[in-house]
Amino acid sequence: MAAVLALFALWINSLLHQEGMSKAASDTETGVLSTKEGRVITTGFSPSVLSSEEEFDQDSVSSEVITYVDEGDGATKSLLVIRGSLTREEVTSMISFCEETGYDSLIGVYDPSYRNNSRLMVQDEGFCERWYRRLLPHVVPYQQHLNSMEERNKWSESEMVGLNPRLRICKYPASGVFKTHSDSAVSNETSYSRLTCMAYLTDVPEEQGGATRFYGFEANAYGEWKNTVKAKVQPSAGLVVIFPHEYKHDGQETNIDGKIILRSDVLFAR
Repeated sequence: MAAVLALFALWINSLLHQEGMSKAASDTETGVLSTKEGRVITTGFSPSVLSSEEEFDQDSVSSEVITYVDEGDGATKSLLVIRGSLTREEVTSMISFCEETGYDSLIGVYDPSYRNNSRLMVQDEGFCERWYRRLLPHVVPYQQHLNSMEERNKWSESEMVGLNPRLRICKYPASGVFKTHSDSAVSNETSYSRLTCMAYLTDVPEEQGGATRFYGFEANAYGEWKNTVKAKVQPSAGLVVIFPHEYKHDGQETNIDGKIILRSDVLFAR
């Protein structure tokens, strides 16, 4: 009897294994991975949305560093703003891909009063490798700038190794907002992130809100400390902002429907 039960158990396990393998194959075939935070398109942007290195004009990429002081801790903080690393045509192709694929609701993942947007995740190593090469001539001096500011930023002396290939594309409706927060980091056995890399895929006129605003403390005339906006970046299609994850910032409420951003991370070697 025991032998019969053992054979029966082996048969059931075999069926379950086949079912699991079938589902995994299905995910591979469709290029969609389901996670608790939504779908991940594992086949990347298809077709590739970035032009080749031969076609891209690297000289068209420019950057500036925006610096502010957080009087609360006396720290000088800096943002890197990069223009031209993504062309209008490339941004349009990314938006078209996302609109055709569809976004996932984040209701149930976040409180809508805190974060109100939909999201699509795309895994694309090739895109990130090519984009990283465009950004690198500007990110290296920024890394050196962070190192020069104060001793506690010496983490950035680690070797940069690329961008997080898990891209998060977020679309905001009219009244869309992402309240004050610091960004989360990613890590694996060989690398970890310390810098947010965010690209705007759409224009938002200043009078329509939608800026990324960075906060710091300052004292008013009565000596009371208040968290105030120290710097802001207005969305413009193809514009990129890079900054340490721990910087407090928000996504200002926007009055227009369809603000879209793309989020990645700068990775450092362990």
